[in-house]
Amino acid sequence: MGKSNKIITTLLFFLYPLAALPLVFSQIIHRHKYAYTLLAIFMGMCAILWLPSGDLYRHSMTYFQLKDMNYNDFLIFQALNLDIVLYSITFAFAKLGINFEIVRFLFVFISYQCVFWIYQDVAQHNEILKNNQYYYKLGFVLMFMSVAFFNITHGLRYGLAIYISAAGVYKLFWKGQKTGWFFMFFAGLVHFSTFIFIAPCVMSFLKRTINKRSIAYLSIAILILGAPAINNILELLPLPELLSNRTSQYTAGYWAQEFFEDHSFKYRISKFLSYWSIFPLMMISYKNISRKTSVLTDKMLLLMIPLLAVAYPFGEIMPRFSYFLIIIYVCSCLTYVNVFIKNKWNLRIVYFFTILTFIANIYTFRRELSLSSEYKLLYSPLPTILFYTYSESHINQLIDETGSYM
Repeated sequence: MGKSNKIITTLLFFLYPLAALPLVFSQIIHRHKYAYTLLAIFMGMCAILWLPSGDLYRHSMTYFQLKDMNYNDFLIFQALNLDIVLYSITFAFAKLGINFEIVRFLFVFISYQCVFWIYQDVAQHNEILKNNQYYYKLGFVLMFMSVAFFNITHGLRYGLAIYISAAGVYKLFWKGQKTGWFFMFFAGLVHFSTFIFIAPCVMSFLKRTINKRSIAYLSIAILILGAPAINNILELLPLPELLSNRTSQYTAGYWAQEFFEDHSFKYRISKFLSYWSIFPLMMISYKNISRKTSVLTDKMLLLMIPLLAVAYPFGEIMPRFSYFLIIIYVCSCLTYVNVFIKNKWNLRIVYFFTILTFIANIYTFRRELSLSSEYKLLYSPLPTILFYTYSESHINQLIDETGSYM
């Protein structure tokens, strides 16, 4: 029966992915690994149909530019950019005549596969999640809704980087596998900013014990000092010019705060709520850690808190760091789910804010969603969607040169 269900679900998914979704979710609830892969493919299909705007517009235009570049010109282009993986894949696909939409598909697909692998492994090694179907379903929903789909699709590099990095952290601290360092280093090649997550991980291995009150006081001090002090410290660091310029764009330039001033009050609220679930997740994890701890995972969770405090004053850095840490703290809650569910309010609060975050993300990207081609999911088979592409002329009819809608 199980094999026939797999064949029926996969065949229906190939012919009509949207109609197959209920079967896919049913198979996930029954712990069939292939169904997780089908769901990751479906989310990748959604990314293919997304209309390029903002960062995605710039990446799409880069694809068209790279079509006309030779290898030497590409090396010069790459030397001016810190993020190696996206541009290398884009150049290869442009030369091979593979649509840029497949790059988007791969970035979203791999991101979800990383998160699903983490959840499956957590559930396999936790007695409650392993034996209790109700909590297994709740855990899956929590993990799925915690993935920032719109941010992966819209920006590509950072979204993929944080979920590869999260898989690396999980390998290091939950599995005890040194290959986690490779994952984290590779994530930094996808987007340079995720290299910063390596610092608290290294410190976790160096310090024997950590006092969580000291972490709280340090975090409060960072929040009080704010952006000016952080920028002054960054100016003292001997960073390479390219890295320094890129960092200053997010800490002192347009993306620090001015970006939000160009948007409505409703947008600012929805953007803030889009990562709000990090706070209850972080507080619950903090509460469950001993006052002084030498447990490796607990030390890492504590050392991530001052890092979040550093990000807090900066409008674009804070949500980016939060999306990464949400997955890490969800892992913590699910790993110690027996402690987590003792207080029913923990469960209610986390689910309330996770749902709120999920809805806020949809609201933030509601215009992009309405103008994209997601409606094709209503009637298209899998191959049709995989070969769908936005031509350069089609994009330029709807999006101006800044990446904004006309």
